[in-house]
Amino acid sequence: MSELNLKILFVSGIVAWSIIRYPYEKRNRQNKIVDERKLKLQPLLLLLRLWEC
Repeated sequence: MSELNLKILFVSGIVAWSIIRYPYEKRNRQNKIVDERKLKLQPLLLLLRLWEC
């Protein structure tokens, strides 16, 4: 892959992650429940899935 493709993939991954995460953040703020371990593991799993492609 070229450097440009990697940058585009990285940026789109961050955008997708923030879009996916937003409703959970909102719900957690309302319920005041935050499962930090899950929030830390999810980006790693997302990166692994992107890497497999």
